[in-house]
Amino acid sequence: SSAHVDNSNIDWDTYNSYDEIDSREGDVIITEKGVYTLTGEINGKVIINTSGNVKLILDNVTINSDNGPCILVKEAANLVIYTEKDSKNTLNDSSNYNDYLEEDGTIFSHDDLILEGEGILIINANYGDAIVSKDDLTISSGSYEINSNDDGIRGKDSVHIVDGTITINAKGDGKTLCTEAFAKAIETLSSQGGGKLLVPAGVWLTGPIELKSNINLHLEMGAVIQFSGDDALYPIIKASFEGLETRRCQSPL
Repeated sequence: SSAHVDNSNIDWDTYNSYDEIDSREGDVIITEKGVYTLTGEINGKVIINTSGNVKLILDNVTINSDNGPCILVKEAANLVIYTEKDSKNTLNDSSNYNDYLEEDGTIFSHDDLILEGEGILIINANYGDAIVSKDDLTISSGSYEINSNDDGIRGKDSVHIVDGTITINAKGDGKTLCTEAFAKAIETLSSQGGGKLLVPAGVWLTGPIELKSNINLHLEMGAVIQFSGDDALYPIIKASFEGLETRRCQSPL
């Protein structure tokens, strides 16, 4: 499937709206379809396991998981994560995913995932990826700051960025390889029809960067892109020279 998923055909007014979940120790387990509001500090995971639609409203909530994802969708027809207007929400996982090696994202869904809202969502992905859907992933609106140890956004079937502000931060220490972070940022912009890829201050070690149509690469003051000297990152590719087919190493840019 590669269809853009949305929830405009879901009448949330017909769904139960459950009591606000305000600060708790331990996992929040959701097994019924409906609308759930999260606020305060939750030290544990939010686990969704239902055949129906679920909407999570994040209203100034911090979720800390010391083992596995902060939000884990085992099953749902659709999960909508909505950030309340003017709210600031944070998801913090840890580097411990011993029991969740196949569910390697701070937000991980086995089904369709939709993110929207009028607030801010900060995701600190300390193990692997930040947002992962094994089906279709759509970001419709909202503001997202992603600090990821690996990929920022990943959808198996499709990723659709309709609107919103997305910042993906990698490690600009001159030592951490950022090839995948550049590729994902370019893929995200390309899905929107293009845009400006702004590299913040720092030394960004990378392999080849493959730009796509309508994408402009800009560097802030103090930003340096340092291409790795590892030959293995630049594969032999087909090329044409003076009308003859030949081979060459992939160029850095």
